[in-house]
Amino acid sequence: MKTLVIFYSYNGSTRRLAQQLAAETGADLYEVEDQKRPGVPFFKVPAAIGQKPGKVKPITANLAAYDKIIIMGPIWASHPAPPVNSIIALLPAGAQVELRMVSSGGSSEKDKVTALVQSKGAQVTAYLDIASGQKPPE
Repeated sequence: MKTLVIFYSYNGSTRRLAQQLAAETGADLYEVEDQKRPGVPFFKVPAAIGQKPGKVKPITANLAAYDKIIIMGPIWASHPAPPVNSIIALLPAGAQVELRMVSSGGSSEKDKVTALVQSKGAQVTAYLDIASGQKPPE
């Protein structure tokens, strides 16, 4: 099964977890980057709550080429950061998606995020909330 770990990391916590997961599973790894890094994520919280995509550098990964897509990213105010929504916006219909959301509190709006993924015609196969200091489950 060809797997992609695609992630956004604001401060490096999600990057470390994504790199570790890709190394342990043999998955391909792709980092989504901001066009311009926000100085303070607080100002992007309304976009996160509204499930708006962020302004990111072009995502060149061919998501349709993978059997499984693992999306990882930070949670801001219980919602995925806007660049994570940019990833979700590009999901191909029929994609098998696992979500791993990283936050200091370890919780997110699971139902809303799942509904957003499903609105793209993709299927959520697993959803994990990970506290930022925690090792990702396999």
